[in-house]
Amino acid sequence: MLYGNQSYHVVPYGAKYDADGTRVTVHIDMTARQCSFEVDGTHFGVAFWNLPAEVYPAVSMRYGGKVKFITCMGVN
Repeated sequence: MLYGNQSYHVVPYGAKYDADGTRVTVHIDMTARQCSFEVDGTHFGVAFWNLPAEVYPAVSMRYGGKVKFITCMGVN
């Protein structure tokens, strides 16, 4: 479920996951001003659009999770 995009509507998005080792990838395209997600290689399309000019990513997860930030500037 998604919350946000300057809307209080809840919309179905993606798939449920809760297995250890699940890999969640966040794609932020600041040229298109869009954000999308991928879970274990399955891409779920655009989740948020019309992003502001600056964004400040944050991550929340349960104990034992790992985070890796990869920046691809100017990649099409």
